[in-house]
Amino acid sequence: MELALRPYRTSDYEILARWYAEREPFRHAIGDRLLEASLPGLLSGKPGLRMLVTDEGRTVGLIAAERKTHRNGAILWIRLLLVEPEVRRRGCGKAALMRLYGLEGIGSGTGIRKILVAVDEANEEGMAFWRAMGFRSLHRLRAGNDSSVKPVRILIREVCSA
Repeated sequence: MELALRPYRTSDYEILARWYAEREPFRHAIGDRLLEASLPGLLSGKPGLRMLVTDEGRTVGLIAAERKTHRNGAILWIRLLLVEPEVRRRGCGKAALMRLYGLEGIGSGTGIRKILVAVDEANEEGMAFWRAMGFRSLHRLRAGNDSSVKPVRILIREVCSA
């Protein structure tokens, strides 16, 4: 496996469209959202915070994040991590996360004190991944009083400055 990361380009729209059309392998990450509804938020922010994971030129994943200012310091909100099912558990997600940390200078005094991610509670594989990456549960959210809406866990990782 020859993993590389590169910034998202508008020409990558087709791969995003395919992932959103193939609901089953990505249902925990994208839920019931349509690509058109997700695209503005997904593509906002610094270009380096939206990267595709490639293996020998083939796109196998995507990571998107957003740096936010919070009253207690800067946070990094991981908006989305998608990895093709056939390459899961081979280090793609971890490589994307480590590269993102490097771009943001995590742990080197950049002011980011916390990293957050929302994970569908039913996503056992995703929960295990994020916990292995050092995240812990912060709290549980359910949108409104609608019992049909799946609850999510907000996971957090505290960052130590260098």
